[in-house]
Amino acid sequence: MRRRVPAAHAAKQPRPGILNASPDQLAALAPLAGLSRERLAELAEVAGIERAARGADPFRDRALTKQSVFLLAGEVLLSFEAGGTLVVVGGSDETRHALNRRKETVARARAITDVDLLVLEDDLLEIGR
Repeated sequence: MRRRVPAAHAAKQPRPGILNASPDQLAALAPLAGLSRERLAELAEVAGIERAARGADPFRDRALTKQSVFLLAGEVLLSFEAGGTLVVVGGSDETRHALNRRKETVARARAITDVDLLVLEDDLLEIGR
């Protein structure tokens, strides 16, 4: 049985200054691949694209415990708690998965360029399935 986006989420339209995500952008994300066009359109109504400036930490001041962050455009340097770093580029296969849901725990992130991020609440990802 397909679950609809709860009214509490449907009311959460992207804030002013935040762009709306498109169904095509959502379809490119691994957790949402294979959903119907109709379902993607419903999720797009509550998904927004946020911009972060070069040099910013896109994870700072964000409650990441209940959100998944996807890089759509730009480049981000990830620093891991166990050591090591990784540069991820928007549109690459790696960014089809949430940056903050990797096996390695991300300690910090820094935008190497201006970046576009798609942030989805994890419960919306579950509803999408």
